[in-house]
Amino acid sequence: MIRQMAAVTVLLVLGGAGSAQADKAEDLGSELEQYSNLEANVGSYVDYDRVKDKRASDKCDQLVAKALKAGGEAVGYSLNDHPKAEPRGDRRFAVKVADLGWFCERYRNRLDEIEMTSLIEAGKRADRSLAQGFDDETRKNMSGDAAKEHQEFATRCPVLSGAMLARGVAADATLKNAANKPIPFADAKAACASLSKYNDAYQVEWKAQFAVLSKPYAAVGIKGDRLDLLVYYHGMEFYFPGCKTSSAEPKKLKSAKALFQWLTDSNDVITIRKFAFKGDSYKIIEKQFYTEEKAYKGCK
Repeated sequence: MIRQMAAVTVLLVLGGAGSAQADKAEDLGSELEQYSNLEANVGSYVDYDRVKDKRASDKCDQLVAKALKAGGEAVGYSLNDHPKAEPRGDRRFAVKVADLGWFCERYRNRLDEIEMTSLIEAGKRADRSLAQGFDDETRKNMSGDAAKEHQEFATRCPVLSGAMLARGVAADATLKNAANKPIPFADAKAACASLSKYNDAYQVEWKAQFAVLSKPYAAVGIKGDRLDLLVYYHGMEFYFPGCKTSSAEPKKLKSAKALFQWLTDSNDVITIRKFAFKGDSYKIIEKQFYTEEKAYKGCK
């Protein structure tokens, strides 16, 4: 009798362990959902800023690295795209942890594809802008932000195109943009040239515009890095400590020891960007908050 009870106890323990392993496999499968269900998570809602930010794919790598230490497999409903996926019933599929890196690589490649198509489309817009030239309204709306973006586009385009070719993307391949519209990869060469040409022209115009925009700031004694910063964001109001009051007036911004920007992303996460000044030099400090109440408290 004692021996039978002992056997039952062992069976119960083993059953519990098997259940725990299954739970872990399904939890891992759920965590991989955002990387495996590509068109649901990397589709038409992806903007250029998110594409540039590869932290999402880095998290995928970290998830896989953690799973490798534990071993086993991942089980889920959206893992069926993997070439080594095995059916597990109830429309679920399993992939061994040793093979999960495939999802991260595909996710990263899809982000590159969307970024490349964004650059190709930007190149076509650049052609139209070059054909139209810079009128007074365009010059009026120039900004340091735009100058920086055009420089980034011109620099990034040939680098990304070269990297994609190096990893085996065919020169005559058809890419899909964020909305799944087909874009010929062959258009990248001309697009990169257009972005470079437009950037050169824009930087010349922006330099002249900077000289004009800096006058009201220079007139009250603002100089150095503070001058560059305020002209970069010309016309934009900065918050003062507490983020309750703001101003774009040069006299009020001249001697501030700290200026702030309040930024909210698509997930309602609030970033408080602080420009901490020492004379006319400054350093940038950023902190994220999930409620307005905490953001106001952090604006100091």
